[in-house]
Amino acid sequence: DQKLQEDRRMNRMTEAMGLFGTIISQDAFAKIPFLLFLNKKDLFEDKLPLSKIQDQEEFSDYSGSSYDEGIEYFTDKFTDCFDTPISDWKGRFFVHSTDATDTQNVKFVWGACSNIILDQAMANSEFL
Repeated sequence: DQKLQEDRRMNRMTEAMGLFGTIISQDAFAKIPFLLFLNKKDLFEDKLPLSKIQDQEEFSDYSGSSYDEGIEYFTDKFTDCFDTPISDWKGRFFVHSTDATDTQNVKFVWGACSNIILDQAMANSEFL
């Protein structure tokens, strides 16, 4: 339910999805992995009972009520930004729900991201 500071009519998540869609549609990123961080998962979970996702005009199609359903919903919304067949991006789009104050979560996500980047670098090299 947060709005942009510079435009109080624009939902922040809607703006983020628009920017994401613009970036992933660029030819320069056609084969690059995308790591999407849905940050501040602790705040999101705390806010769900206070501010319903479906009460926001932009997300009136949401029908869930739990944290996991909310994460899945927004993952799907960002996935919808791809305008190419799923086979073009399925193996290179990774979503992580993060809490920067949770050191275990940060270690796990950092490890996962490092593996993704390393795997991509090796696949693009002539060593494999």
